[in-house]
Amino acid sequence: MFEFGSGFDIKEIVKTMLAMKSTSMQAISGRLKNEKNISLSQSGLSKKLSTGTIRFNEIKAIAELLGYEVIIRGKQKK
Repeated sequence: MFEFGSGFDIKEIVKTMLAMKSTSMQAISGRLKNEKNISLSQSGLSKKLSTGTIRFNEIKAIAELLGYEVIIRGKQKK
């Protein structure tokens, strides 16, 4: 398990997940199409990550395909 703080953007998070599973954006874009019925080319995925326009359902699907889950929780009060 790993957690990302507020200093990370979604592109860094996805690239880290891909690296941890030794896979590529091309491979994950193919799996998105075949296993999740989400049509997103490698270049389309890269562009969405760079511009920050990727949808939550796409991030959730990528995480699931890589064996991760997305968890949203409230901030702890200091």
